[in-house]
Amino acid sequence: SAAVQLCLVAAGECDIYFESQLQYWDYAAGMVILEEAGGTLCNLSGLIPSGPDLVVAANCVDCRDRFLSIVRRHI
Repeated sequence: SAAVQLCLVAAGECDIYFESQLQYWDYAAGMVILEEAGGTLCNLSGLIPSGPDLVVAANCVDCRDRFLSIVRRHI
């Protein structure tokens, strides 16, 4: 599940997780745990996702920003 994957990012088991077409209820619990651990979650615009969206979770802002810049260049 997406919530479990976000917990893995929060625990430092992986640096980035992304998935498309997630609904809020798919990642809400994991988002809370991730943010409490200091991670970030956003969509391609860098905003909090709402509705079916591509969700990008990272355990550091630099990783997230580099990932987003690469993805934006190829879309």
